[in-house]
Amino acid sequence: LIRIHGTSAGSGVNGLYFTNSSDGSTIRGLMITKFSKDGIYIASGADSITIAGNWVGTTGTGSTGVGNSNTGIESFAVGTRIEGNVITNSGNDGINLSNSSVTGYIIQGNIIGLDPDGATGAGNVDVGLAILNGTGNTIGGTTAAARNVISKNYEGIEINTANNTIQGNYIGTDISGTLNRGNRSGDGVQIQGTATNTIVGGTAAGAGNLIAYNAGKGVAILAGTGHQVLGNSIYSNTGLGIDLGTTTGVSVNNGTKSSSLPNYEMDYPVITGTALGGGILNVSGYVGSAASQSTFANARVEFFKAAADSSGYGEGQTYLGYL
Repeated sequence: LIRIHGTSAGSGVNGLYFTNSSDGSTIRGLMITKFSKDGIYIASGADSITIAGNWVGTTGTGSTGVGNSNTGIESFAVGTRIEGNVITNSGNDGINLSNSSVTGYIIQGNIIGLDPDGATGAGNVDVGLAILNGTGNTIGGTTAAARNVISKNYEGIEINTANNTIQGNYIGTDISGTLNRGNRSGDGVQIQGTATNTIVGGTAAGAGNLIAYNAGKGVAILAGTGHQVLGNSIYSNTGLGIDLGTTTGVSVNNGTKSSSLPNYEMDYPVITGTALGGGILNVSGYVGSAASQSTFANARVEFFKAAADSSGYGEGQTYLGYL
């Protein structure tokens, strides 16, 4: 890697600044440290930029005091690919997508918050990945190569916009998926603002995220509707594995839904009976406050081997199947 070091660059200076005449550029193999603003800044109009294989805010495992003062990578453009980077020690977010023109980003294979070894490090001061504006972005994927490791930040991922997909990531663990490297104060994934139609996990092989050891909730849905949280392994978070609404903790089923509430504040399933026969497990129950309600008809109900938690409801650690 070639190091670009900003100690003598002055105040308010980015490590790299892409203007609207730099469309299609690729940055690879750089070490970008100690700049007084962002490590990499991509201006509106600087479209189809690829940022791949760089270390932003670190000189290697164990390095400290070399982070960039604001955000590791900040973008206001369209169609950027951020792949295979290490982004840590930033004074603000690891990655921040901040303009309404930010669409169709691919964010894959990055280590966000840990050192290049994927196990140590202190994280970014604020959110690992913050999508504040722009829609239709892909975070991770269904293969190991596409997986982001987003750990040791203040919070893992913050989503404020529509139609984003989060799949196959490790959020709160090391690169092996076994060690506690939880995001320090917030949630693993927080969905808020004007966010709608977020997909966290999925039904395809490899789509589920591993979300564990975070200081807040595993997935917090604070606003918007149409969000799907499917097939993930969620455990050992301080708060609930999945929490709807701005009131912390388990909400009592009420059999109603409202488009003004996060995911209609959907009720949780109630299992009333099980019977095993002929190798088939039959499960009966309902979603709502009483049997025979149609409010949440045709809901997908997933079953997990639960990890116990202080709420008494557990977190869905090992996916078993669905109805």
